[in-house]
Amino acid sequence: MAIINSLAIGKAKNSAGNLTYSTIEGRTIGRAKPVSVRNPNTPAQQSQRDRLKTLVHAWRENGIALKRLWTVRKPYSSAYNEFVSQNMPVADAIKTWLFGPVKAKPAGLMLGKGKYPHTSFEVEEFAETEAYVSCVNQTLWNDAQAGDKVGYVQFDPVTFQMSVQELTLDEMQVTAPMENVVLEFSNCKPGIGVMDCVYFYSPSRNISSSVVIHTQ
Repeated sequence: MAIINSLAIGKAKNSAGNLTYSTIEGRTIGRAKPVSVRNPNTPAQQSQRDRLKTLVHAWRENGIALKRLWTVRKPYSSAYNEFVSQNMPVADAIKTWLFGPVKAKPAGLMLGKGKYPHTSFEVEEFAETEAYVSCVNQTLWNDAQAGDKVGYVQFDPVTFQMSVQELTLDEMQVTAPMENVVLEFSNCKPGIGVMDCVYFYSPSRNISSSVVIHTQ
């Protein structure tokens, strides 16, 4: 891999000669194509390719919607690359969720990675048309500003389709003592009875909490 700094190349992508170009975080990166590829097509290799195929599909269906929540990444790594890397261990569970005859939540699926843990919020109450959550992370609440967002991910209990709801914090909410903070979501979709995770995101500062689907 080489970082390219050239007026002729600019923000290149795709391939030229034996190099494949991509632009990540404003830098153009060139990777040499392998001269020869060993492809024994072993069962282990087939299994790994199947996991990758599953993750690519999951990213296209759901990951892109929360692309902005991958605020903590390796240098020059894309949100997509982090999504695949973090979720490879749970690819089989994701495959069951996407393609299985019996639907089940993809427990362990990571939809975002940030500076605050995914356990920063607790669900106080959840019904078909409203939800209440409270923040249990003092550091996060000290950092919160008006205009930041709190959202949650939920799955339809029948189709297990994922949806996301968000609210924007106002000045009164972020200046209230943390133990008194209750955030009400009034636009929950009827018929969806499971709240799976709550997250924080600041569009102005590009910081977030991690987003991990859990079992309860």
